[in-house]
Amino acid sequence: MIIVEEDHAPRAAMLDLAASYRMSWSAVVRRARRLELIDKAEAQRQQADTPVRGDFLAAHGSQPVPDLEIGATGTEWRKAALSAWAQGAVAAPRTVELLYGAGGEDELPSRNLEECLS
Repeated sequence: MIIVEEDHAPRAAMLDLAASYRMSWSAVVRRARRLELIDKAEAQRQQADTPVRGDFLAAHGSQPVPDLEIGATGTEWRKAALSAWAQGAVAAPRTVELLYGAGGEDELPSRNLEECLS
């Protein structure tokens, strides 16, 4: 839970919220405005002053990390790709491609080839 102290700058609290909950800056500013934590003029100033990495480091100690890095896949995608592999629907090279290199062909789980051929 984030607590905003009276003498605490609203921007620092909003940066902390954005970083902690990985929210977009505009969403945090809009929500602060709707809750009347900042006035309309302050909301406009904050919208125009999109934070940079250093702002997050100063207020939160770290910058938000994305849910997935570019080229990464989610757990359900990996499960589906490996399920297709196990059922014989895709070949080993394609499975590795679908997993974006998360492992090599020699690291794919074994599969029952008799079931794949029937």
